[in-house]
Amino acid sequence: MILILLAVISLTAGCRAPDKTGASPTAASSGSWFVEQAQATGLDFVHVNGMSGERFIAEVMAPGVALFDYDNDGDLDVYAVQGQALRRSREERAESQDRLFRNDLEVRADGSRVIRFTDVTAQAGLVPRSYGMGVAAGDFDNDGWTDIYLSRFGADALLKNNVYGRLRQRGPY
Repeated sequence: MILILLAVISLTAGCRAPDKTGASPTAASSGSWFVEQAQATGLDFVHVNGMSGERFIAEVMAPGVALFDYDNDGDLDVYAVQGQALRRSREERAESQDRLFRNDLEVRADGSRVIRFTDVTAQAGLVPRSYGMGVAAGDFDNDGWTDIYLSRFGADALLKNNVYGRLRQRGPY
């Protein structure tokens, strides 16, 4: 969650026009450098670390976050890696899921920018249902579209960006 917040803060800080002194309007008015903007921009994500009390290594490792251009529109989208309960009873069947947020950046006529993220997890066909550890983004097949590699607590997965808004699995989850 902290990584996502830092990413959003960095993006929003860079998208505000400076005043005559060079300070951003938010920083100048509030006196602070960083302002919480996750909820206002549409990033709704809470990481589940799987805490069981047994001190598994996965519980203390930070989750991964990738900032990459999923839809090739020139702005950075966010892939957030999710954990899940490490010890579950049969009654606990709800599993958490990684999330993909598309950046729907709006550039207004006056040059000002408004950042809004849309959750496109279902639209992209993402169904990773194992404990996520990390994510890497790159164009492995050189087709001009960024693909992602997911490191999992268990089997890793390679997701190919098929250009039509979906990420196809190239390995087990």
